[in-house]
Amino acid sequence: MQKQPLSLALAACLAVGAAGLAPLALADTITPIAAGATVTEITGTIVAVNKETRQMTIKVPDCHFYVVDIPNKVKCIDAIKVGDKLAATATEAVLVDGLDHKSA
Repeated sequence: MQKQPLSLALAACLAVGAAGLAPLALADTITPIAAGATVTEITGTIVAVNKETRQMTIKVPDCHFYVVDIPNKVKCIDAIKVGDKLAATATEAVLVDGLDHKSA
């Protein structure tokens, strides 16, 4: 039986977080003077799951290991098993405003 890849939005939850969304809310009112974004994709195999600490270890094809926190919003932690395949994408964005903070 072939296992289905375990698709979780883990990386997005970890990389962006609530603070990462704040600049996006200001995007309509402030013209940024600089902006940048990176997209990171992780594809690998789960080699360890610690349900108590809500962490898992992922081995990627180049033999590196990544320890990833499992967000509390992931309710199906019991479904995550060693040997499952994982594909996740993380997007990080930064906007730099042009406000003169000396006069504020």
